[in-house]
Amino acid sequence: MPVRKAHGNAKKTGQIMVVEAPKADELPAGVHETPQVEARGERSPNGRWRKGCSTQQSRGGKARKQTTVLSHKLGLDTLMAQETFRPHLAAAKAFHKRVCGDIARDCGGGECPPMAATMVMAAAMATAGAAYLFERATATGDPALFQQSATLNDKAKSALLAAWEISARVAKARQAQGTGKLDGLLQG
Repeated sequence: MPVRKAHGNAKKTGQIMVVEAPKADELPAGVHETPQVEARGERSPNGRWRKGCSTQQSRGGKARKQTTVLSHKLGLDTLMAQETFRPHLAAAKAFHKRVCGDIARDCGGGECPPMAATMVMAAAMATAGAAYLFERATATGDPALFQQSATLNDKAKSALLAAWEISARVAKARQAQGTGKLDGLLQG
């Protein structure tokens, strides 16, 4: 995470330095997933998997490897119980799944580490909450709800950038060591 000279509210409160999520152009490059050889002959003529084949099926599991129950069950019971929030919750779950897969493919070397998956879930829930608040603000005209929605969207952006950075660092450390261990994560 970059450390910058204080600005805005941080400067007004007397802080000298602040730690921020990196800007998009400051993110580490990461490690692309190694393309897997196409699994020829693993499907029958009707498109179903043949018995004993696992080459292609393992790709989905590998992208979700190391995700924890907490990283995809995170939520608020009272808010989730509201009928008006359910569509946003469903969208958050789909968003989480898609972004974790994208991170695994594009910078995580085929895996999305648990820290990153948790940050993506927090971003997904913040985005869902922002959409919910925006709907309520539009219906009521309440400017405070518009502001809360914008704040949640900003927090989601920071969490997604941090998830990308962590995934890239973990993938580079894993690649450098040839293991799945996190030693060397903070160097670099």
